[in-house]
Amino acid sequence: MDKEKLNLVYISLGSNLGDKKDNLDKAINMLHLRIGKVTKQSTYITTKPEDMQNAGDFLNACVEIYTIFNPEELLNQLKKIEFEFGRDPSSKGKYESRIIDLDIIFFNQLIYESNKLKIPHPKYHLREFVLIPLREINCIFLANVIE
Repeated sequence: MDKEKLNLVYISLGSNLGDKKDNLDKAINMLHLRIGKVTKQSTYITTKPEDMQNAGDFLNACVEIYTIFNPEELLNQLKKIEFEFGRDPSSKGKYESRIIDLDIIFFNQLIYESNKLKIPHPKYHLREFVLIPLREINCIFLANVIE
């Protein structure tokens, strides 16, 4: 695999329903099989839900992946994986409990916006459940945010 022809992507994962660790393990395996080579993976951290009431704690992680997909194709693939885990596609934009949540945080050093997607993720810098795992895998994009 020639890394020069691939896109470097950081994806945040979260789960607060069912066997959370198993959900993340399976999702990371699916990312590796369907999206591209997972080259770095953070440890799993437990976090309190944000902007949600009566929800259980989340288990979160981040991964670094090299992929052939462009941003919109990647988003579509992530939504397919979420759907296969049982996520209701009509819950778009709502903060609610979920078996798996997959968000594109960074895509190369691209700044991108469409009707369905913003890169970098517009709230990543406000969320410790994203920042802590990203910092762990030495995400170079965080230099100005964390210091």
